[in-house]
Amino acid sequence: MDQMSLIQAILKELGDQGVLTMNARQYNAVIRGADTICDEMDTAHAEAEEGCGLAGWLRSDSTGLSSEYMAYVLFPGEAKAKLGTALYAHPIDAADFARCVRFVKAVPEARSRISEMADKSQQWNTVCKYWDKWEAGLDTQDVAKEIQTLMGFLPCGGQNDRSCS
Repeated sequence: MDQMSLIQAILKELGDQGVLTMNARQYNAVIRGADTICDEMDTAHAEAEEGCGLAGWLRSDSTGLSSEYMAYVLFPGEAKAKLGTALYAHPIDAADFARCVRFVKAVPEARSRISEMADKSQQWNTVCKYWDKWEAGLDTQDVAKEIQTLMGFLPCGGQNDRSCS
């Protein structure tokens, strides 16, 4: 990835949005942002390995908002040290649920504690109720549609916000 082209594209976009002048601090922020993007694009995807534990899972690219919330609820001490405060979130589709499954596979001691999520919201209660069925059929269209349908029709329209909890 060409850092200078990326910086030029960011500066053009800022100009298109009405930012006509910048001071040195703001320009340096654009450079740092471009550097971060380039670094992340050059970093290989890191999938969590089964049994790697909470610390390994948190370092992976297998996390998402709902799985991080799950980790925070089930392992508050360890997760808080890495995540800070995790905001409420629940799976809203099959891909999001799959990240929760990868969390449980990476942190095996979480499996026996899944039911502890049920009292966090109506959405989590539904996830806990159907967990085994959804996990077993995760790669099928039927389960993907069922997750989307059930999570989409619950109050909040499947949105991950605090009003759902």
